[in-house]
Amino acid sequence: MSNVLLAMGAVFVLGKALPLINVPLISREPWVLFSQVSAEDFYKRGLDKAKRKDFERAIADFTQAIRLKPNYFEAYYERALAHYQPNEDGEANDIDSEEAIKDLTQAIRLKPNYAQAYYHRGDIRTNSGDDSGIEDFNQAIRLNPNYVEAYYSRANLRESELQDKKGAVRDFNQILRVNSKDAFAYIRRAELRFALGDQQGALADEAQAIRINPKDAEIYSFRAYNHVSRGDTKGAIEDYTQGLRINPNDNDIYYSRALARERIRDFQGAISDITELRRLKMAHPDNVHPDVAGTYRWQAEIHKASGDHQKAIEDYTQALRIQPNDKDLYFGQASERLKIGDKQGAIADYTQVIRLQPCDPLAYSSRAGLRFKMGDKQGAVEDYTQAIKFDSIDVLTSSDYLGRGNVLFNLGNYQRAIADYTQVIRLNPTLAQAYSKRASARALIGDHKGAIEDQKKAASLPKKTGVQSVEFVEMPGQCKSSPASSSP
Repeated sequence: MSNVLLAMGAVFVLGKALPLINVPLISREPWVLFSQVSAEDFYKRGLDKAKRKDFERAIADFTQAIRLKPNYFEAYYERALAHYQPNEDGEANDIDSEEAIKDLTQAIRLKPNYAQAYYHRGDIRTNSGDDSGIEDFNQAIRLNPNYVEAYYSRANLRESELQDKKGAVRDFNQILRVNSKDAFAYIRRAELRFALGDQQGALADEAQAIRINPKDAEIYSFRAYNHVSRGDTKGAIEDYTQGLRINPNDNDIYYSRALARERIRDFQGAISDITELRRLKMAHPDNVHPDVAGTYRWQAEIHKASGDHQKAIEDYTQALRIQPNDKDLYFGQASERLKIGDKQGAIADYTQVIRLQPCDPLAYSSRAGLRFKMGDKQGAVEDYTQAIKFDSIDVLTSSDYLGRGNVLFNLGNYQRAIADYTQVIRLNPTLAQAYSKRASARALIGDHKGAIEDQKKAASLPKKTGVQSVEFVEMPGQCKSSPASSSP
């Protein structure tokens, strides 16, 4: 080592000191130098980092392995898997997907019989919306006729994208040829057989799945899903119940059974399941799981459907304790308050919406109508004015002009009322009510000719009690929330 010396924690190369921390080592022994690290060493280090989910550094090691050994097909394969890390929905960054496909293609070029590389390339292509992934699955299966994962992926692709249910059944036949104890394959084949009209075959497959795994709650859940898909809600509930006997803390099953019970209007049963679901969510390590408010919201919807509006209000109140800045909860609570005649409570709810979203025209319009009914005419005029200011949909704007015109008419301000009715007619020229109201206002200020013309026009139009309802859609940039409207 005439030109390379090691001393005091540094490597001296041609007179330059390099700290050992920057020198890649294959062991903890300080005398093992960078020049001795082989392609296989980088590859093994990459595998270790990938296992620890340190994918960025794993990619760097696989790249070094490939640099030292350009035909290292295993390194290309593993680098592809490190590149492709989809999220919970199976989606990955487009660039990472492209890099993974490039690496797998190179691995296949170096090793044409690489079944795993074909399979993973097909999987990435399929998840990227490329139906040509089936060609890779076909090749993987030709190379390995017992490749269960490839059969599963091809079956899923055939069913969901290619509408080839018979082909998917054939794939599940092959899976069961390889492993006759695969309960999930029986369940999936049963689902397809029902869709193809083979009811007896489907029932036999479901029964076989249960025989294989009689204590697997997930199998009962899958069979319950099949029951739901063919309209057998009661059968689904029985399976969900059996699944909960096996696993009484499965919140997914409580959720599914609540939906099924709600579907058959077993509201009490649905509420019971939602209560259990909430209990499990409350036990979440984060103390109050974000979805807890959602269980109260759902419960409120069920109470609404059953006609118990007071209970629905209580549910909304509970949800708002957890998510006090959710304007939709206030809207829902206001609606239920109105059903029991609590106008003042509804006004308070709309006021909260306005606090959170100062430019929400629907909240102003709703509060305006209630203020008018409660005798606060000036407050109603102010709210209608704000609603008109922030409305961006003609039908809604015309409704607010009509509302403000009616309040002004009631206040005796006929000239301003006429101006508002005129705006309604401009925005909604077929609304007979606007002409009729303007006729009355014109008559009161002595404009009898105008009143007669409006009455004739009103008589010629279809009788409507008000403007058509539309779903309010908040327009981008229409309104900026106050600081209070940020999520808790």
